[in-house]
Amino acid sequence: MAGRKRRGGAGDDDLGGFIVLGGQKVPVRKHETDFSVMAPADEVPHEVGLRIRALAPRYTRVSAPDAAERDAAMREVREREVAHHIYEVEDTGEEILIADRVILELRHEGTGELERIMNEYHLVYVTRMGNAHVLRLTNDTQRNPVKLANELMQRPEVAACTPDLMQQLQFHAVPELFAQQWYLTTDLTTDPEVVPNADIDAIEAWAISTGRPEIVVAVIDDGFDLGHPALAGVRLHPDARDFQDQDDRPLPDVDDYHGTPVASIAVGAHHADSAMRGVAPGCTFLPVRIGFGPTASSVDILEIFRFVSVRADVVNCSFGLPPTSFDPLPRPFRDALTDLTRTGGRRSKGLVMVFSAANDDAPTFLDGARNVNGVRFVSGGTIRQIPAGRTVYSGYPLTEGLVVVAAMSSRKRKAGYSSWGPHVTVTAPSNNLHYIQAFTPPGTPGRAEFVANYRGRGQVAASNRPGHGSAFAPIRRFDDPSTPLREDLYTREFGGTSGAAPVVSGVVALMLSVNPQLTAAEVRNILMATADQELDPNLDLANDPNTQGLSGAFVAGRSLWFGAGKIDAARAVARARALPGALQPTPSRDIVAEATATLPIPDRTPQGVVSHLDVDRDGRLAAIEVAVEIRHTWRGDLRVALVAPGGFVALLHDRTGGGAPDLVRTYTVADTPDLDALARGGIEVRGRWTLHVADLVARDVGTLTRWSLRLRVG
Repeated sequence: MAGRKRRGGAGDDDLGGFIVLGGQKVPVRKHETDFSVMAPADEVPHEVGLRIRALAPRYTRVSAPDAAERDAAMREVREREVAHHIYEVEDTGEEILIADRVILELRHEGTGELERIMNEYHLVYVTRMGNAHVLRLTNDTQRNPVKLANELMQRPEVAACTPDLMQQLQFHAVPELFAQQWYLTTDLTTDPEVVPNADIDAIEAWAISTGRPEIVVAVIDDGFDLGHPALAGVRLHPDARDFQDQDDRPLPDVDDYHGTPVASIAVGAHHADSAMRGVAPGCTFLPVRIGFGPTASSVDILEIFRFVSVRADVVNCSFGLPPTSFDPLPRPFRDALTDLTRTGGRRSKGLVMVFSAANDDAPTFLDGARNVNGVRFVSGGTIRQIPAGRTVYSGYPLTEGLVVVAAMSSRKRKAGYSSWGPHVTVTAPSNNLHYIQAFTPPGTPGRAEFVANYRGRGQVAASNRPGHGSAFAPIRRFDDPSTPLREDLYTREFGGTSGAAPVVSGVVALMLSVNPQLTAAEVRNILMATADQELDPNLDLANDPNTQGLSGAFVAGRSLWFGAGKIDAARAVARARALPGALQPTPSRDIVAEATATLPIPDRTPQGVVSHLDVDRDGRLAAIEVAVEIRHTWRGDLRVALVAPGGFVALLHDRTGGGAPDLVRTYTVADTPDLDALARGGIEVRGRWTLHVADLVARDVGTLTRWSLRLRVG
């Protein structure tokens, strides 16, 4: 039946001049110099002067100097392989690359028309796609998919027919500033000021959960720029509250500057418009604005906590009181807060109350007999002191049941400003400085005793929009329109225990997301039991008079500087998931495949090595994990990519990690944007999956030893 006349008398060129997409007739033209070949690049015959570029394992782009040489090359290639023109949309120049298949929908099934079409055009049946049939062309079809689809559309039995287009996925890039968020992961930075493992292992925790909307994170602070890109995609609680202006719009006033960065660290969005990432983006955010200042009454503050308690699971409090020589909080107030940690919270299992330890380099409590040097701190721009021999009190950290968070630097040392003492629960990474050195001028009496080199990096956080309070030294004062990043909306210099506390609040939210049955006391215990104690107890200021000659070393599992140690998000979330009450994952079909081989990686060779895993099951991708084990003496030389069936490429590792040895890691949709794009695209899992590993720099060498896939089919 080959040679059947086309209906309507349309010529061959007419049928190649448009593509019907989504019911719209899109005029197209052939690319003047380029065409595609359905074969690996090394199997495409070509003459000198042609440029060959692999777009996928079995899909190659060929570029010729001009149209005449393009046509000559296509004729030669077609003697052995299937080759197609690359098309461009007439008025925009957008490229359309076609595969060797068409997607056919019939008006009526079971009439025999499908078989007649397949026989007439020498087509091979591939699969169903909903109500449509996917058919592969052969050399005997003697038409390309565009012309065939348009020809079939003229048959009354055909409801629709389109060529199968090669999807040139635009993968989301890693957020502009994520690589600088060393406190979430140190794997992406080579900054010498950042010590490996100074992070909280957020990526590993995200592989378990990025948060559930049922878990509510409240932040009590000054105003929140809820339109900021870092917060714009966050799920907001309907009871957002401004207790200063007595309304439901907790937006920043002209002097507010603190709440926006704090919230961005705890719950900042992971969407493409945000240049940074928060710890628990999937949870619900309850913003609560206060503005009481130093004259706030305990009664009023308690009412705010009670308001939060019935709505939230965890509350972040990056505020506190200066050191005093007396207990500033009445016992009934403390008892009321403790009661909230026991019976409060949205689930009546205790409200997890996370407080910053304060930035005064002062003890949470110090008996007068041990206060041999006095305790000095900055207040109102001047140095104040609790004299030697007087007992020192800290306010909120003395309250039983709270999670009190100290700060450590990217060098894994106590941040110079961080308050310390027996009431610190855990520590979290933040910036480094000393408030006396930073906020009093040289020559101020007593300042010289606090001068040291406070090494370390600040935190990346959102800043309020220009004109609202202090911008925390934005990356640039004004936006650079030539870059995708709003430099005036982010800072690299946030910190203090104000920045450490929301890191912990976010981790708590992840723990409750996997196990909402945990009590506040259990959460606190897990944080302490899973904390990392491989920290440096030495001080940047070796003879800091405020620390009274005491040590920050761990004794019986506790440190005056670090409490139980540095928060470890991955271990804390995993422990929470392992306890009774944990949510069970939704049953799904997982496909697991592993390749074990010893493949030396050629030095300074972009072609690198490849290893394949073939999947012989059908289904659309819902989630993916890629575990890689590469032994190498300098992992900063490596680029690692996964090529999925259909030619979709996911970049896993791109020359990060500096001189650290080996690359042993599991990549997931939570931490790898390209994998997230594959899962969101729901690509078919059947076919060949290829890991490509290349060493791009001379001298150091290594070996790909194994890798594996875990594919979740939706």
